[in-house]
Amino acid sequence: WDKNARKYAKGKIADQAEYENGLEITKTFLDPQHNVLEMGCGTGTTALILAPFVGQMTGTDISPEMIAICNEKKAAGDIDNVEFKVNATTEHDSPNGQFDIVLAFSLLHLVDDMDKTLTQTNQLLKPGGLFISKTPCLNETFLFSLMRWPLVVAKMLGFAPDVLFFKAEQLDLAIKSAGLELVHGYTTEKS
Repeated sequence: WDKNARKYAKGKIADQAEYENGLEITKTFLDPQHNVLEMGCGTGTTALILAPFVGQMTGTDISPEMIAICNEKKAAGDIDNVEFKVNATTEHDSPNGQFDIVLAFSLLHLVDDMDKTLTQTNQLLKPGGLFISKTPCLNETFLFSLMRWPLVVAKMLGFAPDVLFFKAEQLDLAIKSAGLELVHGYTTEKS
């Protein structure tokens, strides 16, 4: 992630309309009093867009270079309710029950252990807190499922991260197994 952070930051969002739709849905759950964590915040774009709608936003990412980009964007925008930290998804120094909302966008298919990530996410939430996630379920379509073996080879060569392949029903089951209740779900029309 560090090697490609600057290139990633310059890239365009593949489906801008769907990204904005996801932001609008997310905003309906936000409150100016909320303390929010975004795991896997990448270059901080989403955290910075949502920051005006919450009390405090913390963005974490495993890549120090991504967090450097986050802090550059934060400084350019003069935003004071956002903090960015280098942290692995399941290694938080935050006390349990600290966050009203935990966000994980385009992340769950990239974690080492989804069950562990979801369980620890639940622990970070205050009672009644919300976990909001959007992630590709790569086993839903034949085309995406064909990507599995090329990604395995690319990972062995150091060109790609581990990628989890699962279907939406497997994701829903993992969410419930972690003690979370599914209150809203949707699937995009595009593959």
